[in-house]
Amino acid sequence: MADRIFIEDLKVRVRIGVDPDERRKLRTVLICLEIPRSLQKASRTDRLADTVSYWEVSKVVDKVARARPRRLIEHLAGEIGREVIKIFRVKRVKVSIKKFIVKQARYVGVQVTSRA
Repeated sequence: MADRIFIEDLKVRVRIGVDPDERRKLRTVLICLEIPRSLQKASRTDRLADTVSYWEVSKVVDKVARARPRRLIEHLAGEIGREVIKIFRVKRVKVSIKKFIVKQARYVGVQVTSRA
């Protein structure tokens, strides 16, 4: 399936890090999602009910990410994926998170695919 809904670089401020000192400060992460889904019906009907609202997905991602401090971005990506699957009844979601913690790198990150 080539159709997909995606969100690129959703900016969220979170408390995340293995070290307790790292979790004390809010850190900016960029979150990307990709939801494979047929968009053929929505492309014909122009009805939001025939697709998944990326606005609503963005709100869920933000809520999950800000809910509590975490140690690992892998864990956060998995939580986001599971929540998106549960709420929007999709079969699969790919979540990528970029974190700006290694000075020598533009960013570091993970990509986790969650399945229903």
